[in-house]
Amino acid sequence: MFYRIVLQGHAAGDHDLATVKGEFARVTGMPEDVTERLFARTPQPLKERVSQADAERIAATLRAIGAAVTVERDLLASLEAADGGVHEIV
Repeated sequence: MFYRIVLQGHAAGDHDLATVKGEFARVTGMPEDVTERLFARTPQPLKERVSQADAERIAATLRAIGAAVTVERDLLASLEAADGGVHEIV
């Protein structure tokens, strides 16, 4: 089963959004303009098709800097893995 990390586009709790954005850019290595775009849209998947352990580890790091993120089951990726990528369109 695969999971994905979804950025909610805001700071968690009472964290300062500007500080969270700066820390997010530092931790992820993403340029400032990409970070701004990610925080401007909600929700925004950051990483897909990852194991649950990896998703939880990444989410914990982002939560530690104050980013609001969720870990969700990546249903489409899990389905593709289960059926070999074959989909019937009705």
